[in-house]
This record gives sequence, structure tokens and C-alpha cells, in this order.
Amino acid sequence: TSQSMAVRPEGGEASSSQPSRAARARTLLRHSRAALENLGPDHEVSVFGSSGGDVWVADADNHRIRRITAGQVTTFAGSSQAALIDGPNLISRFNHPHELVLYKGDLLIPDALNHAVRRVTTTRASNVTTTVAGNGTPGSTNGSLGAARFNVPLDLSVDPEGAIYVADTSNHCIRRISPTRVTTFAGVCGLQGYFEGA
Repeated sequence: TSQSMAVRPEGGEASSSQPSRAARARTLLRHSRAALENLGPDHEVSVFGSSGGDVWVADADNHRIRRITAGQVTTFAGSSQAALIDGPNLISRFNHPHELVLYKGDLLIPDALNHAVRRVTTTRASNVTTTVAGNGTPGSTNGSLGAARFNVPLDLSVDPEGAIYVADTSNHCIRRISPTRVTTFAGVCGLQGYFEGA
């Protein structure tokens, strides 16, 4: 299958800096391997093991966010219908959610073919999905969260201050999302190549 078994610790930092947390996540994945296989062959999934005992799955080809608890798989957000819809998690829609990071109780997700970054709450009585930035239209515009555009974002990470760094893949650049704005952090959006420097 094409299932991705990468493990991320909470906060989205590299697992090598937090080996004990990563080890717990690997244990969770081993216990949940049969559940992952039940998602079906040849599906692209990304996996995040949390220290709280759940395993979160970005089930990209099914446009869903799944949760595995004690080997049981449930749909936590999205449905099989691809779209860009915010709202209660089981009403919300995604289009190829590619990765996920758990940060302060929320899942942050690069929604690749919606060209957007989404937030899924996990700890509230009524969990909801919202769009952090992007609107379904590809582009490279910086600016306010509502005006900014991405082009197939495939990965992200979060720094200790809560800024989100996005691998804006088809724009060939790294974008930074602050609480109010999107800026280009590295690279020249739209320009493919290799060059180091300030």
C-alpha cells in the first residue's frame, strides 16, 4: 500500500528531539496497525500519534480525518465527498488532507487540493472545522488570512509561539502563518530551483 507511517510528536516538532514521546507514538502505531490496514489498500494516509493515547490519521484519498482509539477507527471530520466546507466536524469537507499536526488540542491540516490550511478542534463539547488561510483557489498571494493563497500545501509545522510554517509545494516556497497574516518565509514563490543564502 501507499500508507505513510510517519510519526509526529505533539507540537509538530521533529521526533528526534523528543525520543520518549516518539517512542510512545510508535507503540500506539504498532497497536493500531490492523486498524490502519482496515482503511483499505493503496490509500494515502499520514499518521500522528499523540501522547494522549489516540492516533490521528489524515486519510487523504477518502477526504477524512480519522481517529484510532484502542484499535477502533472512527471518522472524526470530513466525508467521502471532496469540498471546502467549514462547520461541525462531521459536516465539514476536505479535499485530500495530506498531513496533520496536533497543537494545543487542535489538529492543523494542509488541505492539499483545497489549497488551504484547516483547523479541527478535538477537545470541545462540539468540535468544529475552520479554515485558517486559503480559500480553495490556487495562488501565491501573501497578506491577510482571508486574502492569502496557497498552491497544493503538503506539510506544515508549528513553532513554540504558534506560528505555522507551510510547505507550499507547487509554489516552491515555505510560507509562515501568523495570527493575522501570511508571509513568505523562504524561497521565491513560483520560482523552482536551488539556492542557499539569506
